[in-house]
Amino acid sequence: MKRNLFLTLFLSLATTVCAETIWTGEKSFSTSWGDFEPIAKEGFAAAEVGDRLVFTVKDVAMEGWPQIQLNNSGWTLLLGAGSTLLSATTTSVEYVLTSLMLHELKNGGLILSGAGYTLTAVDINAGTSAAELGNAVWIGESPIDWSAGVSKWATIDASCFACAKAGDVIRLNCKDVQGGAQGGILKSDWNLMPGTEYVSIAGDCYEFTITADMLAAMKDKGMIVSGIGYTLASIDIYANVAISEAGLATLCLPFNAAVPEGVSVYTLGSPEGTNVKATKVASCSVIPAGEGVIVSGTAGQTYTFLATSDAPAALGTNTLIGVVRGATAGANDYAFTTASGKPVFAKIKDGTAIPSRKAYYSAGISEVAAQLTITLADGTTTAIDAVNAAGRQNAAAMYGIGGERVGASHRGLVIANGRKFINK
Repeated sequence: MKRNLFLTLFLSLATTVCAETIWTGEKSFSTSWGDFEPIAKEGFAAAEVGDRLVFTVKDVAMEGWPQIQLNNSGWTLLLGAGSTLLSATTTSVEYVLTSLMLHELKNGGLILSGAGYTLTAVDINAGTSAAELGNAVWIGESPIDWSAGVSKWATIDASCFACAKAGDVIRLNCKDVQGGAQGGILKSDWNLMPGTEYVSIAGDCYEFTITADMLAAMKDKGMIVSGIGYTLASIDIYANVAISEAGLATLCLPFNAAVPEGVSVYTLGSPEGTNVKATKVASCSVIPAGEGVIVSGTAGQTYTFLATSDAPAALGTNTLIGVVRGATAGANDYAFTTASGKPVFAKIKDGTAIPSRKAYYSAGISEVAAQLTITLADGTTTAIDAVNAAGRQNAAAMYGIGGERVGASHRGLVIANGRKFINK
């Protein structure tokens, strides 16, 4: 049972004007936590990031800890929402929808639980433009002021960082910024996040690169936003994706993501023996939300994937399974890795945790090989195949990692006779 009061919502005594009612009735939740109400995913089909999800309640019982709790279809607390304490005067509870929340709601709907209240309606109100908030993990309006006698701050729940990774950028978006404004992020014990300090706010935001120590603290107990002279409007997490030594990575994001310059997108086919072909998606500028893909780029480079309101590409046939929040591997699942510098999908142990924002392949049968070599294809031939074929015809021929032929004077990573080495 959670007893946190999340600042991603607002408790209102006024009647809310609703754009769409997705549930109405009268459902009592006793103080014993034995009641729940499912709300089908179809009710969230038209919802967008920035919309407001409003629960109208009555008859709050002040016995114990009355609260409303939002769960996904797997009975895990909804990302960025969770549970909210109620008071005797509470008549509505409001959440601003983030891309993380919407991903779960659109795919599995909502299971509402809690204790000590009666639900009478669930509504979705049109909100801020989704294009401005696609990367947001928290949306609200929280004045920040550490002045004596005021003490206003924002508490951000750990679930908001469930999909964050070390190396991502956290941006705190501000409004009503006053002269001399300062902002900072703190651990739950009110000490500064490791490696951070209070910063002066000159524009409409301030940001930090998330370290492993910061991420551990955020995922454990969330964080506190403090400072003076501004209102916190939203918190973005910019997904930074590191490309492996083989020039590839798997990816799955909860929002439609713009493809950075220099990155190509591939879908995965079905294995043929010990090989599986990844086919390039032609003219792919936007990756669909929730879809698992392979991305290629410069080995060792990090690319930032930003949310966009542009229409996503049609991926076609794709056997990859995307993981937004994290998953548990089955007996015949394969994860992307490298073996001797080559990209492969390797069979992973049943029960292994699959990280968030990744994609994996599931064979469904146990007869498939323990390791599958990945061949990249543009629909006709592949850069790797072309290199190998040329190497067999002429042992002296060398190629760059992009498949282009290079001369003996070329310095750096090259491929010859089907193997990689550094030409000095």
